[in-house]
Amino acid sequence: MGNLALGRKLWADTTCGQNTTELYCFYSENTDLTCRQPKCDKCNAAQPHLAHLPAAMADSSFRFPRTWWQSAEDVHREKIQLDLEAEFYFTHLIMVFKSPRPAAMVLDRSQDFGKTWKPYKYFATNCSATFGLEDDVIKKGAICTSRYSNPFPCTGGEVIFRALSPPYDVENPYSAKVQEQLKITNLRVQLLKRQSCPCQRNDLNMKPQHFTHYAIYDFIVKGSCFCNGHADHCVPVDGFRPVKAPGAFHVVCKTSPCQ
Repeated sequence: MGNLALGRKLWADTTCGQNTTELYCFYSENTDLTCRQPKCDKCNAAQPHLAHLPAAMADSSFRFPRTWWQSAEDVHREKIQLDLEAEFYFTHLIMVFKSPRPAAMVLDRSQDFGKTWKPYKYFATNCSATFGLEDDVIKKGAICTSRYSNPFPCTGGEVIFRALSPPYDVENPYSAKVQEQLKITNLRVQLLKRQSCPCQRNDLNMKPQHFTHYAIYDFIVKGSCFCNGHADHCVPVDGFRPVKAPGAFHVVCKTSPCQ
């Protein structure tokens, strides 16, 4: 069981400073939720010391805990995508945001290499108003949740999804129903609605335009190769060359034949 994003390329629609140097600012808060003064800096995707590329989400969260991807300024909708070279079991996703978590987002998966997509989970501050769906905080097993859409903390907030959370909590991990729920070839997160840090509303002297970025520290995709429960290990995919990244040690697998 490893991080499937390690050694593979993550895609994002935009990157901060993709065409020119951009100024950005972020708020953070103390443990008692009192606001700290915002910190500002510059980003430029062409300069390594100023770059915040998608690959930063998939480096080692232990060796490089404060690297992050950041979107272009004032982007309202953003997409992050992980493409796998074979079928894999996907168990859970952990995202750690540098910016406030979105007010609305969707986690999708494909089982046919991106030809068709199906939602795993909807996330929103208000599930019924945003998506017309019930909230699993109220109805267990609902496909939408408000658990991970609070703007606090303004940095370091997590989004966690478990593929076998209810109603897929079953005893037999090798049943056809469970394998259908776990199998993926692609994983996609659609960030649909930004929200600002509440600290920003309290600072009337700070101009708002440089706070409008999505930013993510970690994008951790836990899973393993798809061998239908009949193998004790898997073999590398022929011809696959993992992306070289600092701190990445990754073994990839194929589904057939499993050994």
